[in-house]
Amino acid sequence: MSASDPVAGGRWRLHPRVALRPEPFGALAYHYDSRKLNFLRSPDLVRVVQNLAHHPSPRAAFDDAGVAEHRWPAFASALAILARSGFIEPSEPNGTTLQDDIDEAAEKASMTAPVPSRP
Repeated sequence: MSASDPVAGGRWRLHPRVALRPEPFGALAYHYDSRKLNFLRSPDLVRVVQNLAHHPSPRAAFDDAGVAEHRWPAFASALAILARSGFIEPSEPNGTTLQDDIDEAAEKASMTAPVPSRP
């Protein structure tokens, strides 16, 4: 799975710090960490982005959203742009990112580490 090419495979999800605001043309996406704003210019693209985490691949999300196959290259390009700008991210099957799993393991390790005794 490539971090810059979501269509290459793997599970993806909307970054948890991104909010989507529905609009007649699609949606506005705002990233609270980077403070970037992005326009999703198609209601179909909004459906795909909202449901990425529920599918094993973006192509499966395209199919589930009813996106015609001839439109997939444009949707793949849009997802690649969203991935490069941090609006979507790779996700594990349980809905967490690899970084979430690393952070959780580090937190558990720090909680179970023995407390050094005083001499």
